[in-house]
Amino acid sequence: NLFIDDKNQWDENAIPPAYVRRYPFIFTQSPDNENFILCVDDVKGVIEKTKKQPFYNKDNTPSPLSESALKFCTQFHSAMQQTQEFSKDLQESGLLVERNVQISVADDKKINFSGFRMIDDKKFNELDDKTFLVWREKGWLPFIYAHLFSSAQWRRLSLLLNERVAKATTK
Repeated sequence: NLFIDDKNQWDENAIPPAYVRRYPFIFTQSPDNENFILCVDDVKGVIEKTKKQPFYNKDNTPSPLSESALKFCTQFHSAMQQTQEFSKDLQESGLLVERNVQISVADDKKINFSGFRMIDDKKFNELDDKTFLVWREKGWLPFIYAHLFSSAQWRRLSLLLNERVAKATTK
């Protein structure tokens, strides 16, 4: 990942994905599929044993840490459901197109990226008014514009990759 340094720290200008930020917490569904259960990964080194941030208060109510994790995981789950609906509509709209990108790195080497889809901005601009208005009502337009902006960042990624390769070859 070009946004993680050699000390496994996130670049100060990067925002880690919510999927990463929620760790070590995660939701799982109850056996009856009617409720969600907040779970924690109990891997050594993840949970501190100092009790500075307990999961429960002395009266067995959820601590601020647990409340915060529950709120974040609830928001994450809701966003994930919205993303699934959004992705389905994008796929059905025909706006997603296969892309291949080639990045040049040191010594004239080329790295090819393929097998991913992006929103075709020309097709998006030709989207019918009815669909556009429905998507606006659902709050999806900012996601599309963010995607289009993000897809223009290949040059920046290429520069970051070349910096990483240069550092690796000078060690």
